[in-house]
Amino acid sequence: MFQNVTIGQDQPQAQYVLTLSNDTGVSQAFKISTEDFGSLNQSGGVAFLGTSSSGYAQTYGLSKWMQLSQTAVTLAAGASTNIFVTITNSSSLATGGHYGAVLATALTAPNGAAAKSRIGVLEVLSSLLLLVKSGGPPPNLTLLAQTVDRQGILFPSQVQQLFKNQGDVHVVPRGTIDIRDPLGHLVARGAMNINSGIILPQTARRYDVSLMQLASAWMPGEYSVLTTYRYDGSNATKTWTGQFWYFGSPLLWLLVAAVLLLAAAIIWWFRRHPLRLRLRLRR
Repeated sequence: MFQNVTIGQDQPQAQYVLTLSNDTGVSQAFKISTEDFGSLNQSGGVAFLGTSSSGYAQTYGLSKWMQLSQTAVTLAAGASTNIFVTITNSSSLATGGHYGAVLATALTAPNGAAAKSRIGVLEVLSSLLLLVKSGGPPPNLTLLAQTVDRQGILFPSQVQQLFKNQGDVHVVPRGTIDIRDPLGHLVARGAMNINSGIILPQTARRYDVSLMQLASAWMPGEYSVLTTYRYDGSNATKTWTGQFWYFGSPLLWLLVAAVLLLAAAIIWWFRRHPLRLRLRLRR
């Protein structure tokens, strides 16, 4: 889905090849085009930005520097073709990250009307290009917020994190989350971004981190959350420290409740049978 390309400041152009295949049983025509894309929302979805009219597309778009070896192709059943994508490194291409997509739209014939499926879905294949022009400032990744997902009296199983990429190039966050009990014992750990989701420049993205419990978290009290994170390509780490209150193991409170009930029952029995108790003590 993603194609990563790096271009130097003095490099005249960069090129890569993508393959378009027709795996259906009939001949099919495609229109090939380019378009800028950005981040849809904090979930990390892709938003195609059309004709580069938005401010984000004007800053981080790539389509105006992309050239295709062909803009229309007809493939026989089972056939494939290579499409060469060339990125021209002009002076107007700023350093940092730029993002564009190659789209293959299914047509009835070259330059014809788009084919419509029976359920009204327009079929468009996309290949996303993430280009980095060297020479810009280093990435800047910041953890904005972190929430421990509480589920009643149960120990948390997930931590939600909101990262902001304040730099000019996309990043892939990495890191770990350690949870310790009030005595400092490690009871749970989680690995961040195991699916290698990217954050585009000047956008925020939410990640859900599953926790693996390593020891019994039976003790009630304030638990600490230590997040250590970085981004791919960097060994420098940052940390985030938080706390949350945990009620303790339900089994512990059941045991406490059972002991209290037993004590109450013993006291009640003695109060109901005081004479019998004195007689037994005299004997």
